[in-house]
Amino acid sequence: MPYSELNSDDNEDSESTSSEEEEYFLSTDSPSDWTQHSFAIFIAVIASFVTFLYSKDYNITSFRDILRFGVEKEDSIPHHAAYRRTSHVHFCPLDSENDLVDGLKDNNLVPFDFRIQKHLVGSLLQLYDEDERASIKKNVEKNSHGLEDDGLTYPKIQQNCLEEKNFTSPKRFVIGHSVAYISPDVSTFYQIKRPKSEKAGRKIEEVAPSFTGFAAKFYNLSPKALDLWWDGGSGALKERKVGRIQPFESIGTATTPGQSFRFSPVYDGDHALIRFVATADDAVLVYDPQKHEKNDSRKEELSNAQKHLYNLARLNYNYEMDYFGTTKRPWLSAFPRPPPMHFMWKSDYFSQIHTIQSKETHFTSLPKKSSLKRLTYGDYYSKKKHQPYFPEHRNDVDAGMNMTLKVLSCRPRVFEIKNFLSEVEADHIIDLSTNNPSVKMEKSTTLGHNDASSPQEDIRNSSNAWVYRELDPIIDAVYRRASDLLRIDESLLRHRSAHERTELQTDHSIAEALQLLKYSPSSDGTTKGQSYAAHHDFHYPAAANRFQPTRFATLLLYLNDGFEGGKTMFPRAITADSHTGVEVTPEKGKAILFYNLLPDGNVDDLSQHSAEEVLGGNDKWLANLWVWDPIID
Repeated sequence: MPYSELNSDDNEDSESTSSEEEEYFLSTDSPSDWTQHSFAIFIAVIASFVTFLYSKDYNITSFRDILRFGVEKEDSIPHHAAYRRTSHVHFCPLDSENDLVDGLKDNNLVPFDFRIQKHLVGSLLQLYDEDERASIKKNVEKNSHGLEDDGLTYPKIQQNCLEEKNFTSPKRFVIGHSVAYISPDVSTFYQIKRPKSEKAGRKIEEVAPSFTGFAAKFYNLSPKALDLWWDGGSGALKERKVGRIQPFESIGTATTPGQSFRFSPVYDGDHALIRFVATADDAVLVYDPQKHEKNDSRKEELSNAQKHLYNLARLNYNYEMDYFGTTKRPWLSAFPRPPPMHFMWKSDYFSQIHTIQSKETHFTSLPKKSSLKRLTYGDYYSKKKHQPYFPEHRNDVDAGMNMTLKVLSCRPRVFEIKNFLSEVEADHIIDLSTNNPSVKMEKSTTLGHNDASSPQEDIRNSSNAWVYRELDPIIDAVYRRASDLLRIDESLLRHRSAHERTELQTDHSIAEALQLLKYSPSSDGTTKGQSYAAHHDFHYPAAANRFQPTRFATLLLYLNDGFEGGKTMFPRAITADSHTGVEVTPEKGKAILFYNLLPDGNVDDLSQHSAEEVLGGNDKWLANLWVWDPIID
């Protein structure tokens, strides 16, 4: 079982982007048995009626593809306007299991059943209510979707079915239906180039990576904030605090098998409330004082609000057990968390090719520095049909440019895009670090638990700066090209004025500022060159956050060459040949795209990656562009 301190029988004992970015951009504007039984019959009749309506495709079918999984049949979607945290869980009778996967664009998404203990159903119903209230408020304020006043939306139908099951099921749990991503077999990855193992007469089988790291997630189900500590290791590796976990929340870190962790009070780091030993099959670790004996001093009475947060974690336990049984993969996201809203490129086999066209052709020369001014809301809002800036300094903007994505890894999904940047663009981004006062290089830091970085080592020693899209038209062109590559509307990758895209729920970008990075080789030959140890880019959002936002995709841009080492490694990428995963050699102008989420909404643990040591030669320069789903946090 993938949860420490979890016993399904125990469930019966339970009681029922930053302001800085905006400032930068704003340069312009219990009832009795018979009563309960009667109510159950009434609910059953209502649920049957609305299910009949749904099956006949009356009036509500216009919302089916939007609200069921947060996606439409087309790639273009009204970004999170119809977002439902509960959109991927179903409780009504199914005509066919295919009902769960119809409209989803990944053949590896399969239906599965999960159980919810009855005493937790109330908290899930509360999430349905929160979704419904948010949708009603949205339609009153901006009237973007025009949901029917009778409330017979697909999620409302599911909510009614859940209520009916809760009252009529003779068991202590109700059955729900969801979808899970099943990892394809490695033998399907070799459609172009055959693996070396096959030449040796062996069957095409997955090779176990030499790197044994994984993401571990720690829950604090106490009403008090606690500190998470790594207990230290052999030699000079001393214990370290991973981070502080707020009540009924979680944090994560990258680790390796056998590492020991402890929870302690914030005022006494030496006092271990509980210790854990993390393994890849036991990667979600829980401190739950409410499960101890009633006379245990650690157990405390919870308020109604605290009980709700506590039950959300217990819901996660229930869901995770069945998800793990289906996928053999821990559920590291929070339940419920629907599949990503954005388009995802397929990675069916190595060297698979995708092509996409963009109007944002390469800059081949630099405009005058005086003309490279910062963009404003007016520059975006006034150009309803965008025409590329400075066409005289670019390749033929009428012809556009083709971008080719080549699959480097299928698990995780990693793509190479050569010549994403021109030499002029790459040099310009580097030049900003010395010739633009708003781009200040500083020593890099990690976000602790948020980027799942390992506490066992000094993982990062580069320097970095932040480059905002609005800095100049060249940076804006990079973002627009990236939006074409990702097949996400460019307006979602920037802050918008109150008068633009009024059908969206927020005016915030879902993209972070471009992170400019420099890794230097050893200066004296006695110290190591700079590097970044294996880590993840995804985040663990707060349990009560309705959107469950996290990083969806990472786009790495290589800005120069002339250095030794410095490869990007995916040490857990699955192949039939290599124990070291997949490596990417930096090349000026090349981009690497990989996804931090799986198509079912779980984070992709295999997306762990590292920047290898720069051994000599020039400094290594690159930039990261992170895009979030469904909103930025």
